[in-house]
Amino acid sequence: MPDADGGGAPNAALSAQIEELTTRWAGLIRGAALRHGLDQTDQDDVLQRVRVRLWRAIERRGGETGAVTGSYAYQAAVSAAIDIVRERRARFPGRHLPVEALDDAGGRAAAPAVSEADLVTRLNRALGALEQSRRIAVRLHLAGRHQAEIARVTGWSDAKTRNLLYRGLEDLRRILQEAP
Repeated sequence: MPDADGGGAPNAALSAQIEELTTRWAGLIRGAALRHGLDQTDQDDVLQRVRVRLWRAIERRGGETGAVTGSYAYQAAVSAAIDIVRERRARFPGRHLPVEALDDAGGRAAAPAVSEADLVTRLNRALGALEQSRRIAVRLHLAGRHQAEIARVTGWSDAKTRNLLYRGLEDLRRILQEAP
């Protein structure tokens, strides 16, 4: 990426620094992509998007790479992964999505392809079975809210929010696994 005046020397150094940072945090970045179900190609896309975001963040900070942390890189990776998932959904609305095999000791085989509408119906039914406070925490979490934001919005303590979210997600997982 050449700099604004057409030269490349300052940007070559910045590019090397960004490459060092992404290499250092590659596990974090790829882990965020994996948690969103992205394959190797999409993980590479997330890595590239994080590079661009790091570049912009460092330029906003006057070239100071010390201000960019692993936490920032992880959040950038999560955001990039979500963007990729949303872009795919926008391109293929109503497409049948494969449901991955459940990773449990029962060794269940992969479920057949299920439409997105069926998944939403099953998820809403399972959410409806949760205790109200857990349902609120889980719905906010599924909407992309972080634990601290859920606590702030609901007025709950951090400990209560963490507990409700953890137990609510465990209950949701159990209900979905038991559902026919």
